[in-house]
Amino acid sequence: MANPILIIMRHAKANLGLPAGDDFGRSLTDRGKQDAARMGQWLRANFPGVVRVISSPAERTRETVVAVMESWHDAAAVPEVRWDPALYLAELPTLLRAIENEPVSPLLLVGHNSGLEDLVWHLLGGEGEVFKAPQVMPTAAVYAVALPARGAPTVSGGASLLAHMRPARLA
Repeated sequence: MANPILIIMRHAKANLGLPAGDDFGRSLTDRGKQDAARMGQWLRANFPGVVRVISSPAERTRETVVAVMESWHDAAAVPEVRWDPALYLAELPTLLRAIENEPVSPLLLVGHNSGLEDLVWHLLGGEGEVFKAPQVMPTAAVYAVALPARGAPTVSGGASLLAHMRPARLA
């Protein structure tokens, strides 16, 4: 059996904070909506078999997921979407628990920095060209990794990079 595939995506570019300081309700900018749609096309072309999406329920992640899922509008099997409140601004331990509890592959995880960047560093052990960039996880960036076999602990450096894409590289 092949190793499980995890696709990690940061939400697309969001508006700066609202006057009342409601971070949870921040929506995507026009650029963010375009970036999310382009990344959705890339994801569908490269990982058409995504089974499930788990995402923070914040407005910017919801809008990102909706834009990404538009690329599956004509698919025979559309990925199931689950909104997990624990993923809002989640840190590494919460993210690791979330992916270890998911039995499906490929799985798309959509969330926030700094937790997602910490997750990528943890899974890949900080090795490779992607870690030389000024920002490892800019908005709407995607990392697809092969995880250790199901049931094995998700140890630092235990995953291998399958693909990486950023909206700027698709422009």
